[in-house]
Amino acid sequence: MRKILPALRREPGFQTWVAERRAEGLLDWQILALILNAVFNARMSKSIQANDVAAHRAFISSEETDATLPYTLEELLAADMKMVKRVSLAAVASTWKLDFRSTTPDFDALKRLLDA
Repeated sequence: MRKILPALRREPGFQTWVAERRAEGLLDWQILALILNAVFNARMSKSIQANDVAAHRAFISSEETDATLPYTLEELLAADMKMVKRVSLAAVASTWKLDFRSTTPDFDALKRLLDA
């Protein structure tokens, strides 16, 4: 995110997008998590096969470089934010060692828990 965030901030519509997320009640760290997950999803889908777990792990821990695939505001605006929010919630829950006991997590309940 060291390279992509400054690039996105230079885009004319980015501040509007951030303001809209804040109006939804998201905190800055949650907005950053959304951006991170949207960027990761886009970049991984372009460069890594879906079933390559080792490549996914390596990608997640890699640093951004000048050779890293670019990501534009248009891609961010086109991203399925409902899905990106769910991925972000699941990532935060995993960080806190929260386990899902059902095959399909109750994302609304998870959001209420993490918002508390």
